[in-house]
Amino acid sequence: MDRTLYTRPAAGDTSVLTGERVAEHGPTLVAVDEGRSRVLGTFLPEGRAGAAAGKGSDGAPGADGGDHDTEEVAVEVVLRTGRYGLRPRDPRAATRTGFTGVPAFGYDPEWVLDARVSWYDELERVTVGAAQPRLVHHVQVIGEVDVVHGGTVTTLALTGTLDEPTLLFSDEADGVAPWRVLRITPGAGEGERGTLRLDLNRAVNLPYAFTAFGTCPAPVPGNHLPFAVTAGEKAPR
Repeated sequence: MDRTLYTRPAAGDTSVLTGERVAEHGPTLVAVDEGRSRVLGTFLPEGRAGAAAGKGSDGAPGADGGDHDTEEVAVEVVLRTGRYGLRPRDPRAATRTGFTGVPAFGYDPEWVLDARVSWYDELERVTVGAAQPRLVHHVQVIGEVDVVHGGTVTTLALTGTLDEPTLLFSDEADGVAPWRVLRITPGAGEGERGTLRLDLNRAVNLPYAFTAFGTCPAPVPGNHLPFAVTAGEKAPR
């Protein structure tokens, strides 16, 4: 299996998919690495007039601050656990037009913690779950931190890279998503030698918290804080 997706227009289609990767008369071939995604092209739904030209590119539409006034729907191809999926990215989707912001706890300096950090000499590859059943992700554990709160010490795994360590965790707070993520800025706000400063006020939701179709990775097993982290973003829905 070459993990290549083939797509062609179906008879009677009134919407035409366009983009640099789209073969005019098909079939269009697209390959995506496991855990990655690619925008194949765009189309203008029937009844919509006027659109910004959409060629299709890697990443999410609008993520680079581009034209947000397009009426076109982008078609994103994803590969998760060896299976392809299609994501329509519609600027008129109710989740976008009805978006009013993300609720969050008020900033509390008590949730800025200096945690002892231990970096691994060799990266540890771990398989974790996902926001969707029957999907998995393969992540690299680069070290671990000891989070101290209320006399309790909890050791959590760090993933990502040494330049951009990431902490995915769950906790006991009410009104938050099942798990959140803290992305640690390299070299910013480091504590004493051998510690890593964790500003849990910056804990945010992953995309799965905004839609039932998210495929985001779950935390490394055991990355649970046995107390309520009343800091950072709350559940948006």
